[in-house]
Amino acid sequence: MVGTTLFLSASLSAVLIRADPRSVGGLTNQSRPSEASSSPGLVAVSPVCPLQVVLVFGLSVAMAALSVGGAVHLNPAVSIAMALTLRLRLWRAVLYMIGQLLGGVASAVLLLGLMGDVTPAVNQVSFGIRLHQAVAVEMLITLQLVLVVMATTDVPLPVMATPLLVGLAVGLGHLVAIPATGCGMNPARSFGPAAVTLDFRNHWVFWVGPILGACVAALLNDLLLRPRWCCPGDWWAELKQLYVLTDEEQQGALVDRHLTSCSDFNEDAADRHEEQRGRPDSSKIFQATTFKHTSSLKVARTSSPKKGTQRLETFLC
Repeated sequence: MVGTTLFLSASLSAVLIRADPRSVGGLTNQSRPSEASSSPGLVAVSPVCPLQVVLVFGLSVAMAALSVGGAVHLNPAVSIAMALTLRLRLWRAVLYMIGQLLGGVASAVLLLGLMGDVTPAVNQVSFGIRLHQAVAVEMLITLQLVLVVMATTDVPLPVMATPLLVGLAVGLGHLVAIPATGCGMNPARSFGPAAVTLDFRNHWVFWVGPILGACVAALLNDLLLRPRWCCPGDWWAELKQLYVLTDEEQQGALVDRHLTSCSDFNEDAADRHEEQRGRPDSSKIFQATTFKHTSSLKVARTSSPKKGTQRLETFLC
């Protein structure tokens, strides 16, 4: 909740610009610019260059991630993708989503108190854009965001690199989608201003599009780009391991699985070594290499038994 509030408070401020309504009659993020131009108070002004909003949203994500630290979840669509790919337990994903939505509402209320109106921050489908086109745009920009998030999760990177890469993906999505939908990409970002202003016109677009994009990205990443499962049985076994076993039992299962694979590999290597050199005592080679792997795994198991399975999986891979 804190991370989402920081992120949206900083980013949505780029959309809310104080202006004199007698001198400015700019277009808005909404599909009916005439309605916004006739309303008193704050007027939504489209920036001369959309890079303003792009940079603010991208840098705000990096700022929130670095400020909060740890595994930061700012987007309900990303949390759903993590739960679908068994990187996150379902109950924890639900708690994250509740906190993200509360953070979106809190940031909208804060900006409402500071600026008097958050209507320009409400995502709306632009005039001339059909609803299915808007869903497709939201789906595509969220798909590329989730692919980047999962790549940074699976590939070891410096600590400072991950928030910056995710921020670049957020900025890319805004460059593409601002003219069409104002760029939702994050259901919490769309929900906050809509809940405060009670303007839910076509609000479902900013839920269906990002969630579909996140699910497609999750399956594309784990089945094609970086395959994790060879058959549905592997996914089912990992699902049972995630929800049935405790953290220590999960670590033990991971160690046993890796020991089995190491034993098979070492036995084959010993046989090949015997064939090449003609040495009959391949069992000694097998025992020595297996003992080496076993010792390192025991050290990994006992060094941090309560860190969960994610760190152990990284070590084993």
